Amino acid sequence: MFGYGTKIKTIFIGNSLGGRELADTLRFLKGKKYGICVISKSGTTVEPLVALNLISKQLKTDHGIAFYQQHVVVVTTLDRGKLFTLAQQEHWSVFGIEPDVGGRFSFLAAVGLVPLAIVGVDLQLLLSGAARAKLDTASSDLTINSAYQYAVARF
Repeated sequence: MFGYGTKIKTIFIGNSLGGRELADTLRFLKGKKYGICVISKSGTTVEPLVALNLISKQLKTDHGIAFYQQHVVVVTTLDRGKLFTLAQQEHWSVFGIEPDVGGRFSFLAAVGLVPLAIVGVDLQLLLSGAARAKLDTASSDLTINSAYQYAVARF
């Protein structure tokens, strides 16, 4: 999707309304090729929408509409919210957040997996490890359950 290999620099913006931070980021990105991954469960959170508005305008201006449309990815609740509507209008890729998933804090849903895939993390390996951990922690046997072992060691 983004195709820049595994040496991707990740910049987090849209978690505050700091004008200087946004301006510095825009200056840094000016003329560079980059992609945007915006995550908002409600699709109405002000901070990510402001950052998206500014940075996507620059991406579109610097590289044209086709590049812009191919390099913005949205993770949000499907079928509702300003972000979902905008993504449809702009022809961006959209990954859904299920209603029962806890927003941006859910690591093993699209919220965590999409950005990890973009930066080149092996999702198969990650998910197989998570599945093994689920089985491991289901056991009440202290010799098997690493979560119990950790808790005992900490206590």
